[in-house]
Amino acid sequence: MAAKVLEVERQYSVKAAADLLGVSVYYIYDRMEDGSLPRRLDLGGTRGKYRIPASDLQAFIDSRTTEVGR
Repeated sequence: MAAKVLEVERQYSVKAAADLLGVSVYYIYDRMEDGSLPRRLDLGGTRGKYRIPASDLQAFIDSRTTEVGR
């Protein structure tokens, strides 16, 4: 029986997501607070840190992007 390999989705910190989008970390926290950007809590280490899955960040970008006519 072959071993099953788990795929791990990339997770972005609040700062990394803000840098990627070119916005402040406060904007990211505001979007998490209003529910427009899902968040996950990483319980590793001595205190929890928010992580944003790449698929959720892409969905957020897609929901705010309009395609310009060709």
